[in-house]
Amino acid sequence: MDADECPPSSTVQDAATTTIARGIMLRYPRRRGTARRHRRSTGESAARAAVFEVRYVGSKGSNLDTSLTNFNSPDPDPNASALNLQARRPYPAFGRIRMWMTDGESDYHSLQSEFKHRGPWGLNLSVAYTLSQLKDNQQGGLNASRGRRQNPRSLEGEYATSADDLRNRLVVGYVWDIPYGANLTGVSAGVLKGWQFSGIATFESGSPMYIGQDGDTLNVDHADIRPDLLPGQDPNLPRSERSISRWFDTAAFARATVTYGTSPRNPVVGPGRKLVDMSLAKSVKIRGPQRLQFRWELFNAFNWVN
Repeated sequence: MDADECPPSSTVQDAATTTIARGIMLRYPRRRGTARRHRRSTGESAARAAVFEVRYVGSKGSNLDTSLTNFNSPDPDPNASALNLQARRPYPAFGRIRMWMTDGESDYHSLQSEFKHRGPWGLNLSVAYTLSQLKDNQQGGLNASRGRRQNPRSLEGEYATSADDLRNRLVVGYVWDIPYGANLTGVSAGVLKGWQFSGIATFESGSPMYIGQDGDTLNVDHADIRPDLLPGQDPNLPRSERSISRWFDTAAFARATVTYGTSPRNPVVGPGRKLVDMSLAKSVKIRGPQRLQFRWELFNAFNWVN
C-alpha cells in the first residue's frame, strides 16, 4: 500500500495492542522505471590514416527501483533515549518498516573523444578520453550506500554525485608490428622477423566516497547519518597534501548533533587508478594457415599500487 494511505498513528495503535517488530510495505502502484539515452557525434578524418571523433553521450533514469531500510524511523532528537524510541515513530504500533519504492533518479553526461592513427613503420595508435559526470539520489545494486538516506521519508539532500561517477578516463592503446628484418632469410629471418609489441595504458580519476559518522547519535534508529559540512569548506585536499594516512580534510566536517547532517552524499574523491599492460609476441608460420605464437606479457608493468 502507499505510505500516504497509512492511517494516522492513533488509529494504528487502536488496531493493535502490541508492537510488530518489523514489516514490509510496498508502494502501489509501482511506477515503471525508464532510462533515456542521448548521443551526438561528429567525426573528422585529418588524413587517410587518421580519424578523430568527438561525441556527447548522456542518459537519464526515472522511477528507478529503490529501497528504504527503515521508513518508520523517528525524527532526530538528541535528547531522546532508547526507552521512548517506539513512541516517537510515525506509526508506533510497528517497528521498522522496509519500503520498496520507485523514486530513484539519475543523470549522466559525458564528452567522449577518440583518436585513431594508422601510422608508418607498422604503428597503430588509439587514444580515447572521456569527461563525464553521474548524479543520482540513491545508489543501486548491492553497493553499501544503497538505502542510505538520512531522512528515510525525504529525498531532499540525497541528489548528489554518484558513487559510480568517474570524472576523467584516458585509455591509450598501441600495436607495433616491428618492421625489422624485411630482407632477412633463413634462420635469422625466423628469429628476428615478425615481432609485435602492443599494450594498453589506462588512467582514471578516483571514485567518490561516502562519509558518515558512527553511531545513532540522533536517536533515529539507524546509523546512516552524515556529518555537517562546514560552510565554505572543501574536504578534498590539494594533490600535494594527500597521503594514505590523510587523504581528505577531516576538519571540513563537524559532527551532526541536533538534526540530519548537511554533508552531501559522496563528497570526497578517492584515489585514482593507473595501469599499464604490455606484451611482446611473435608468430611463426608452421604449415598452411597454421601459426605458432610466442607471447611475453606484463600486467601492471610498472607495479603501480591502485
